[in-house]
Amino acid sequence: MASKEGHKSDTERHRIEGFMEAGVFLSISTYKAMSDVMARVHLEVWGKTVQQRQEEAKNQWQDDAVDYGIYETPTIDRSSKK
Repeated sequence: MASKEGHKSDTERHRIEGFMEAGVFLSISTYKAMSDVMARVHLEVWGKTVQQRQEEAKNQWQDDAVDYGIYETPTIDRSSKK
């Protein structure tokens, strides 16, 4: 399951990395081929290269990336809405 920010959980990420390592180990694929696939999929999903997204992330303030809106309500009110 992905987080609200769109990041895969550690379990999913490690599973995918394991499949990629297995493909290389079994000589089904190469690190270069896996890297090319990841770059292509990244471009399809985000519409930007990995390098472009890294540059954007460096230039983005942390406050812009995190939505702190849920903390505007007092804790006692947040927990009672469940």
